[in-house]
Amino acid sequence: MKNYNHSCLFFKTHYVIFFLFSFIYGQEDSGFINKGDWWLESKIGFTFYNEDAAALDLNLTAGQPIENSIKLQFIPGLSYAISDRLLAGTHFGFGFFNYKYSSLNQSGRIQNYKSGIHLRYYFLKIIPELYLFAETGSNFNYLVANITSNNNYLKSYLDTGFSYKISDEWILSFVLKDVVFYHNSSPNFENRSSNFGSSSVLKEMIRFPFFSISYRLN
Repeated sequence: MKNYNHSCLFFKTHYVIFFLFSFIYGQEDSGFINKGDWWLESKIGFTFYNEDAAALDLNLTAGQPIENSIKLQFIPGLSYAISDRLLAGTHFGFGFFNYKYSSLNQSGRIQNYKSGIHLRYYFLKIIPELYLFAETGSNFNYLVANITSNNNYLKSYLDTGFSYKISDEWILSFVLKDVVFYHNSSPNFENRSSNFGSSSVLKEMIRFPFFSISYRLN
């Protein structure tokens, strides 16, 4: 089963890479992102979804009734267009996850701090104002928790999503997080094992939706 999962991940990763690069030279430039542009971006994810909260807490049994759960992640970033529709940049972020076990009258608090680098390409034009993009990156994370152990870990990821250019200065995006990912240790903010993995895009979209707004600085 482990070899089967690794094989599925292998083919999924290479399918995404093939799909991305098959459009790199096939899309006409529409001025969506121009070489030399500087873009300031703010990503935000927010949810009340709490099914996996107990699994983050190593001292309590998964499945305990949970109430007043809230999870938020805020990731500002600065990117430079090294060519048309291709951005390289840096980001930092903060996340928190608060929840309460109603039957035990005990609360859990998790905070996460990150900084890293990324590369984004707008590879498929749907209409002149709407593009499909892919972003890959890595970041260093510091996890602070009041019940489970603190942890430093590295994460690498491949995201995808849709971006709509509202005006020459503003872009609104819907981000599908962690299509493929890697964590070098656990616990981590995403509650994943320390290994390579892939996620269900539709499931993640419902569990923890992400949006971003970008502003052109020059």
